[in-house]
Amino acid sequence: MTAQTPLRVGLIGCGAHGRSLAEALLASPLWQLVACADPDPAARATVASEYIVPYPAVEELLTGTAVDAVVLATPPDCLYETALVAMQAHKHVLAEKPIGMDETEAAQLAEAVVRADVCYMAGYSFRFCPAVQQLHDLLHAGVVGEIYAVQGSIGVAPLNLGWHASPLTGGGPLLYVGSHLVD
Repeated sequence: MTAQTPLRVGLIGCGAHGRSLAEALLASPLWQLVACADPDPAARATVASEYIVPYPAVEELLTGTAVDAVVLATPPDCLYETALVAMQAHKHVLAEKPIGMDETEAAQLAEAVVRADVCYMAGYSFRFCPAVQQLHDLLHAGVVGEIYAVQGSIGVAPLNLGWHASPLTGGGPLLYVGSHLVD
């Protein structure tokens, strides 16, 4: 890939957040969204277009060389298996948080990255906010001094969180907003 050649991306998970990610991918010259996969035909159809090939199964999307990388917009309890399959197919992965449902999954994903020689990144988007980056730089430059405790909050309007609120699928307040504070 050169600076002028966009990375060919497949989107896995075409729900509400997947659609939002699809819009961002389509708006950037760095990426070419070429495929999407979701088991729900209606969700898949909302992302598919003349240029974006829909696949009913992840394995079909990963076969061959149609995509260089995948963006995973699936619930946390699906991320681990989907990321492993993608890395076994030698695809780079940008995944939603968390990295795994537990420490074991996170460690196994890290090992899979090394074995497959691919890039993997969890989508902790706040990390790239200018204010957060400036705070990071100040901390590491020793300007602020040693930190003994941290208190933080993120205001979010009441929402119908669906699976986001269920600990069984990896949801809950820590995943939904708290993970950004921890990161």
